[in-house]
Amino acid sequence: MRLFLSMAFAALLITGCSHTNNLAEYDVKGKTCLFRNIVEPEARQVEINIATPSTGSVVGDIIVAVGEGAISGEAYRKLERAVKPEGVAASIAAELEQALKTYLLVDAISKLNDKTAFIVETRLRKCELRSSGSGVFVVIGAEAAIFDRATGNLVWEYGASEDLPIRRSVVPPVDPVTHTTAGIISAVQLTQMSEAEIQEAVQRAAAAVGR
Repeated sequence: MRLFLSMAFAALLITGCSHTNNLAEYDVKGKTCLFRNIVEPEARQVEINIATPSTGSVVGDIIVAVGEGAISGEAYRKLERAVKPEGVAASIAAELEQALKTYLLVDAISKLNDKTAFIVETRLRKCELRSSGSGVFVVIGAEAAIFDRATGNLVWEYGASEDLPIRRSVVPPVDPVTHTTAGIISAVQLTQMSEAEIQEAVQRAAAAVGR
C-alpha cells in the first residue's frame, strides 16, 4: 500500500524540468513533515520583461521606445509592488502541502520538533512578468523537495518553469497605423489593472504551478 500511494502521488507530478523520485524507499504516509518555503536571491526582485521586436521602420521603433518609456517609472514600481515573491512561494508551497495531506496523509507543521520525520522545501527561483505579442504572462520557476530528516537524504524533488497567461492579446503583432508592438499594448493593459487585480492573477498562477 505504501508503494502504491507513493507511486500514485508521484504520477501526479511526473512532468517538469527536473525530477527525483525515491518515495518508494521511504515511509512518508502519515508522518510529520516540516514545511518551509524559500525565495532564492535571484527571485527576490520581480523581473518585468517587455518583448518589443523591431517594427521594421525607424519611426516605428522610435514609437515603440516611447511606449516603453510610457510604462516605465511609476508603472513598473506598481507592478513590482503588486507581485510579492514571498507570496508566490507561499502559494506554491500551500498547494504542495495540500497534495501531501490528501494523498499521503502527512501531519504538516511549521516549526521543527522531535517528531519531525521529513522536511518539505519549496524554493522560488524565478518570478517574471512578461509582455509579448501573445499577451501578458507570469513566468514562475520553482523547485520542491522532500528530505529525510534523520539522514538528510533527498527523498523527492521536482522542478519546473511555467508561463501562465494573465491577459491574452488579440491585437496584431505590430499595429499597422501606429507601428506599436503588441507587447507594448499588452503591457499598457496590464498597468491599467489595479494592484489587487494583478496580485490575484499572479497568486492564481502560483497556485497552478503548485498543483
